[in-house]
Amino acid sequence: EASSSNAPLPTQNEHNHHPSDSTSPSLVEDHVQPESAPSSNDLGFSISDHETIGQASYQRRRGRISYAYIDFGDKTFKCCHCMALFWVNERLAHSSQRHPKFSLCCLGGKIKLPRPPSTPHPLDELLNSLLGQKSKMFRKCIRAYNSMFAFTSMGVTIDQSVNRQSGPYVFKINGHCHHLMGSLLPSNDNAPKFAQLYIYDVSNEVSNRMSQFPNSTFDSCLDQTIRISKLHPKFMALQYPLLFPFGEDGYRTNINFADNDSNVSGKRHRVPMRGFYAYLIQEREYGEDTLTKGGRLYQQFLVDAFANIEEDRLDYIRMNQNDLRSDLYQNISEAVLKGDVEGSSTGKIILPSSFTGGPRYMINNYQDAMAICRAYGNPDLFITFTCNTKWPEIERELDKSRAYKPEDKPDIITRIFRSKLLDMLKFIKSGAPFGETIADVHSIEFQKRGLPHTHILVWLASNFKFRSSADIDSVVSAEIPDKNIDPLCHDIVSKFMIHGPCGVAKPNAQCMSGNVCTKSFPKKFRNSTTLDENGFVYYRRREFRDNFVQKNGDYRISSISSRRHIRKTMLTEWFECNKQFPYARELYYSEFPKKFVWDSRQKQWTIRSKGHSLGRIPYVHPAAGELYFLRLLLYHIKGSTSFADLRNVHGVLHPTFQLACKALGLLGDDKEWSEAFCEAILTASSPQLRQLFVGIILFCQVADPLILFNQVWHSMYDDILYKLKASFRMPNLILPHDQLKNYVLYELEQLFNASATTLQDHSLPMPNGQLLKEITNKLLREELDYDLTELRSQHSLNFASLNHGQKVIYDSIIAAIFAKKQALVFVHGHGGTGKTFLWHTIINRVRSESLIVLAVASSGIASLLLPNGRTAHSRFKIPLSIDELSTCAIKKNTHLSNLLQKTALIVWDEAPMVNKCCLEALDRSMRDVLSEGTSYNKNLPFGGKTILLGGDFRQILPVIPGGTKEQIINASLTSSILWPKFTIMTLTENMRLSTDGLSLEEKVEIREFSEWILSVGNGQISDLPSLSKADESFVTIPFHLLLPASCDPIPTIVSTIYPNICDVQIDPGYYRERAIVTTKNTTVAEINDFVLRITPGTKRVYLSVDSVSTSSTESDDASSLYPIEYINQLEFNGVPSHELALKIGTPVMLLRNISPSIGLCNGTRLIITQLSSKVIQAQIITGSNIGNQTSVNATAVLRKHR
Repeated sequence: EASSSNAPLPTQNEHNHHPSDSTSPSLVEDHVQPESAPSSNDLGFSISDHETIGQASYQRRRGRISYAYIDFGDKTFKCCHCMALFWVNERLAHSSQRHPKFSLCCLGGKIKLPRPPSTPHPLDELLNSLLGQKSKMFRKCIRAYNSMFAFTSMGVTIDQSVNRQSGPYVFKINGHCHHLMGSLLPSNDNAPKFAQLYIYDVSNEVSNRMSQFPNSTFDSCLDQTIRISKLHPKFMALQYPLLFPFGEDGYRTNINFADNDSNVSGKRHRVPMRGFYAYLIQEREYGEDTLTKGGRLYQQFLVDAFANIEEDRLDYIRMNQNDLRSDLYQNISEAVLKGDVEGSSTGKIILPSSFTGGPRYMINNYQDAMAICRAYGNPDLFITFTCNTKWPEIERELDKSRAYKPEDKPDIITRIFRSKLLDMLKFIKSGAPFGETIADVHSIEFQKRGLPHTHILVWLASNFKFRSSADIDSVVSAEIPDKNIDPLCHDIVSKFMIHGPCGVAKPNAQCMSGNVCTKSFPKKFRNSTTLDENGFVYYRRREFRDNFVQKNGDYRISSISSRRHIRKTMLTEWFECNKQFPYARELYYSEFPKKFVWDSRQKQWTIRSKGHSLGRIPYVHPAAGELYFLRLLLYHIKGSTSFADLRNVHGVLHPTFQLACKALGLLGDDKEWSEAFCEAILTASSPQLRQLFVGIILFCQVADPLILFNQVWHSMYDDILYKLKASFRMPNLILPHDQLKNYVLYELEQLFNASATTLQDHSLPMPNGQLLKEITNKLLREELDYDLTELRSQHSLNFASLNHGQKVIYDSIIAAIFAKKQALVFVHGHGGTGKTFLWHTIINRVRSESLIVLAVASSGIASLLLPNGRTAHSRFKIPLSIDELSTCAIKKNTHLSNLLQKTALIVWDEAPMVNKCCLEALDRSMRDVLSEGTSYNKNLPFGGKTILLGGDFRQILPVIPGGTKEQIINASLTSSILWPKFTIMTLTENMRLSTDGLSLEEKVEIREFSEWILSVGNGQISDLPSLSKADESFVTIPFHLLLPASCDPIPTIVSTIYPNICDVQIDPGYYRERAIVTTKNTTVAEINDFVLRITPGTKRVYLSVDSVSTSSTESDDASSLYPIEYINQLEFNGVPSHELALKIGTPVMLLRNISPSIGLCNGTRLIITQLSSKVIQAQIITGSNIGNQTSVNATAVLRKHR
């Protein structure tokens, strides 16, 4: 199966990392200083699209997490139709835990069979192994006893090889399975068997029957053995008399469904064979049937029944070949390409791809998996998941009445395993153990002893891939955990994850062949994890635990490498050779194997006497930090005699390898960003410069943010000093530079916080402690820092203008807030009904009472219309990649969680645009965060907070790329499980008609246009007689809204929308009221080119720097695969073209959310006021920040194309 939380099993805790101090041409070991990480739940931290962290860094940030075992409880839930018992996890996906529904037993009430008779008392005692040795012996030999009383024989090859070794009993068959009934007359040479045992006095009875026809001729024997049809009602009863002691009827084809309606064509009316047998094997509230008590015989019955089900499916396929053969036509061309031109080799009986285990089924699944590989590369994780008969659910089920063995209940084993597997997959895909997953494939098989077993392949997002041995070691350990440090993992590993014993300890073990373990155990000791040329991993297995170096966050490479007890390595001995041999100093470390040979026993380099060899230092990802910079230095510095010597560049000893690389010029500098600042300083204010600095750090690849800050911070404090002078009333106030720098850092921290990040995340210093205290409750302070007098005044004006419908909604929300009762309200109204005006009135009233209101919207543009509004994704940290299991990145005891606890109302505008999963993720997160101190809120939607949603379902629904109508509707709010909990309130009055200063003609025009738009949204548009009423994709546009056709439409459109554009000076109002909307980038480019040609001024062209992301390809030479000229010509939606031509005075629109707090978000329109080589200055002309000047720099845009 392929696809794009609770943990069902304990997971291994992260062990301490143990690096060595050597770096060799064949092995790079891990000198990575661990990063400080916040506590985590699920991912536990946010990762931007352009950030690459690696698996090891993710595990360190994630921290040490233990997961308790998830117990599914007992099989106590009953099917409401047939009273079969189930675990709650087996319920149908669309049913709830409170009212579960099941279909495994009776297909939701469609199958009703008579209740089997109770087990005869003597047989019941023999089937109960708790009643003594006699019963135990009977159960052990039950198959033999059944054969003694069976009327038929089983025609199949039974594979006994699996039972010749130790382990539980397994019934395994090969080949075709059928039941045979022989003659009732035993031959003279053989003893009676099967049905012959039931004939008394055979010779006498036969003579009496033959005497009735004294003169007739007859055949001495009619038939030998006959095959009984699997559709015969007594098919199973004749073979299993001990399981069907009363000869109960079995499956036949004329068993109707309980709700059968023979008048409905195309609907199945008969009970299928699989459904019949599935009904039989269920345990119900009245107790077990004789069938399920049979132990080894029951296991044989299940195998026999499954073989019959498979044969029944094959019979159907054979009888419907005319329909199925048409499916083969699509492969005829492929057969010809392979040379199968005769046609006979393409198959006589075709097994469709829906037949599990068939060739086409296997090919389809293989091709699906390969398609994932083509899209995402090789999988990152291979995970094995095996059924464990020691799971508490299995043990309780086996011991509750008759002390069954696991092999006696194979149906119970597989049902528990399936539930555990689904929970495991859900856990992996939640992102908690390994980070974000993008695809997974799994295959289920049964081991030799019958237990189910799964192989899982997982593809991880680029941020979480394994790029070094440190990444692998962070999630995989081939060492026995320390019992004192991690007793849980030690217990799990020692019980279930150790191979053997084999070898000398047990020469006759199954894995032994020629006194050698076929699985290559025990494995060799290794100091670090390596990969061979085929990608096979050799995990780290260190020999002596007391020789390991335990690294924590305070250790550096220099301190570790200086330890005396650390043994010699290739790198340290390279230092020694450089001291002893002058000609060795002429070789780089990677060239050393050309002249020297490493003696692994003596741990030293010796002079090469013959042959030659090439050295290579393995690749290290830049995320490895100092280890990456150490590798760079080894490629560029010869003759070093110590680690300190490596850091000595031009006579200067640098404290880190990174600074040494920088001194050598090996790292890209930040000259471009310094130049951008120099240009902006001439015209931009200090707040604009601080915003520019944050934008550069967030969206550009700055090699060293600290150096850039030290170069430009002097230009970012002018307004700060002015405010301090005014605040202290000291016009001659002079502050030292270190204090001014702290104030700048304070302001920058606020800007970084607005983008859900901090200075520390970018290796920038934090403000001192005193200033940090002012940031402690920043979010709360922002939401309470309002002019209450102004709010009350504005509320009074707005409240007086509310119409009746608005007042009803206003009263219900305000009453709920002040009564401290939850209200969930959705306000539905088309454009112009005053929803935004209502939001302002409610928000002003609540905030005027010193209560907190969080105003959010689904888009950046809509959020600008709300007072202190933000996008919902930004405010609640909703993940961009959303699904049914997602949660917001809100952790307890954080600024945001404290803000939510204090919040009285959440207003969410344009809610129909958002995917239902976003609302459900917020619900799950708020229940979790607000349950602190009380579990009552955990049971209330959104933790008991009042939620006010608004919007118009006639407008844009959630965008599902390539989605069908059904998929879009399924993603909308009305399909959410939360939707029934909301009260729907409607606004219908068009408030735009009440605007002062409108003439009668303008009101008529507005009313007619509004009514037409509303009719389009309501689907009332079928006024073309030639079109079918069912076709709702055509809209009749009134003639007066259309432009007359012309040979060149672009000048007509531009001159109509922008009249006299050549004569217009920079006027925000002129451009704010006009826009041309089109659907394709090519049309946009044509219109823009025309407008630029006729607009006065000098055109300036900006070219993008395009490249393939190094984390998106496995190739080391991506430039040869993707030439720059090819990348430049690519066009993507939401991404500008390679050439961006601008003139001063032209209107532009942002395509990214740069800083919504100051109005720079996706959709914001601006007018260009200044064009420089690195910075563009513009004036905002839309939203709540109209007239503000801003600076925009070149921004990195990552386009993921899959």
